[in-house]
Amino acid sequence: YSFRIKNKTTRFHLDYAGSGLRARQTGFKALIMYLHFELAWNAGQDTQALIKEWFDGMFAEASDDMYGLFLDMRSYCGNVVKENNLNNVNSIYNSVDKPEYWEKQVLVGWIKRCESAYKKIEKYKETDPEYYDILYGRIAAEYVSPAYLFLKYYGKEISSVERNAFIDRLLDEAERYELLMMTNSGWNNEYYGNSLLGMR
Repeated sequence: YSFRIKNKTTRFHLDYAGSGLRARQTGFKALIMYLHFELAWNAGQDTQALIKEWFDGMFAEASDDMYGLFLDMRSYCGNVVKENNLNNVNSIYNSVDKPEYWEKQVLVGWIKRCESAYKKIEKYKETDPEYYDILYGRIAAEYVSPAYLFLKYYGKEISSVERNAFIDRLLDEAERYELLMMTNSGWNNEYYGNSLLGMR
């Protein structure tokens, strides 16, 4: 891959254009792939410098917000695993699907970080619409997890009008940015859409 960061070319292509990997993976999985690639190429590199380069390249002016989100998520999820002894549970996918693991104020904080990030890239909407769309999609890929969890566990606490608008937005972004398409099939996207529709 050729790594492209707005006027910079190195070895890894953050857009994944033309690849089967797809850019739209949530949970900062692209960062993990980037670090694996770069450190396999040269294990002596400064990991923190690589992380900064990745966030700056992926999110431009929204880098600080998204890096903060990454640190918040890593810390919180690590504590959930530790405090609930989830490393000894056979299936983490089943074990974390409980509202007690996802505090409302935490999810709201993560959503607000993403909303702040969206505002930081607004200038590109007029000056460089294509780049704006790329940046927006990258933020949306991380926004989807806290937004989905909030709707799943706390959606009934907001008005039906607000909840439906929230769901419509997520459905629109799921289609526009191929969110949660982890394979070449349409199953994940269809399942995600059905889950959201069931929250109305």
